[in-house]
Amino acid sequence: RPAGREGRFWTAARIVLALVCLTLALHWVQRVPGASLPPAGPVAGAPADPATVRALVEAFQDGVRRAEDDAAPATPTPGRPRLSRRVPGANLAVSPVATAPPASPHPGDPAEVRDLITEFEAGVARALREVSPDRRYEEDPSR
Repeated sequence: RPAGREGRFWTAARIVLALVCLTLALHWVQRVPGASLPPAGPVAGAPADPATVRALVEAFQDGVRRAEDDAAPATPTPGRPRLSRRVPGANLAVSPVATAPPASPHPGDPAEVRDLITEFEAGVARALREVSPDRRYEEDPSR
């Protein structure tokens, strides 16, 4: 054996080993979900004093109460019915139950039905041969 040939094997083996090590190292240092979250604590720019926060919340609630008091009750418009809460199924009309169509009384003579199915399959095979001649051996011709 030539000595250069063995050297090529070990070079290829070293490259494969290096790629495996690189893949494992990259997997190991992969970013962990949530690792880049900001530190917990008060949000910058927000007041940290509880009394200030309470005053802000109370001012907001006062504004909501004023808005509710200022809102005039809605009067119904003439000619338009008032909206009412929907009751499930109240507006549905009862329809008669649809019956299934009657089944065929008798499918016919088994030999006749078999011949009809054979004719149909032959027609499908003929159409497939005409459309794509390269696929003529996909169906079993003995059937």
